[in-house]
Amino acid sequence: MKKMKIKLYHHTHEHLLPAILNDGYVHLECHNLERAAKCRLSKHERGASNSMLWRSIKHQFKYTGRYVWLTEEKEVLCLDDPVPTARILFYAEDIGAKRWPEVRNRLSKKGRKLARVNDDIAKSKGDDVSKWWVVDRKISMSRARKVTDITELLLGAE
Repeated sequence: MKKMKIKLYHHTHEHLLPAILNDGYVHLECHNLERAAKCRLSKHERGASNSMLWRSIKHQFKYTGRYVWLTEEKEVLCLDDPVPTARILFYAEDIGAKRWPEVRNRLSKKGRKLARVNDDIAKSKGDDVSKWWVVDRKISMSRARKVTDITELLLGAE
C-alpha cells in the first residue's frame, strides 16, 4: 500500500509572492531583512534600523536555527500583519521537512526558551504549533505542487 504524502503549506504575504516566483526559491526566514541590512537600506517598515533588527534576529538564530516555516494547516494566523496571504503547497517528503516540535526539543536550553516565546505568541493568535514543520535551507519552487494566491483564496477555488 502506498503511503500518503504529507501536505505542507508555506504561507507568505501576497506582495512577496512575485519575488518568490521570480527568484525560484522560498528563502529562509528574514531573508528580505537580511538583504536590506546588507544593502544598508536604513529603515525597516516599522521604523527601526534594518541593521539593528538583523543583528538582533541573527543573534536569536544562533540558538533557535533559521528555517523556512510550513504548516499542515491551510490558514495561518500568526503572520505579522493582517495583509492578504498566499500559500505554496509542498510535500514534506519532497523537501526534507522536519516536524517543528521535534526540532525544537533538540535545541539548547536557551534555544528552547526562545522558541517557546515565539510558539506562545503563535498559540495566542490561534495557530497550532504541533502542526508546524521546518526546512533549514531555501526551498526550490520546482518542488512546489501548487501556488494559491489571494484571488483563489477569496473565491474559494483550490
